[in-house]
Amino acid sequence: MKIEPLSTGSYLLATKGDANHFTEEWEISADWKASVVVARIPCGGYVLDFFDSIFSRVLIIGVLVTLVVIWARQRRTAHGDK
Repeated sequence: MKIEPLSTGSYLLATKGDANHFTEEWEISADWKASVVVARIPCGGYVLDFFDSIFSRVLIIGVLVTLVVIWARQRRTAHGDK
């Protein structure tokens, strides 16, 4: 909404979100580094939510166990063991 310099050498920033009915004020020092968005992954939050769930952890462990069992059977078969 606005940026005002202060006598201390810092700045007063006033921000307002889309759904907010009020502004928020922040005092930021002059040497503060701002972050910038350089890339965006569409629907990336859904992927992060999936991997944060118990279901995904059980699924990943199940897939890994299955791969280890398949690998062990193939290795045993390759050496002539049954």
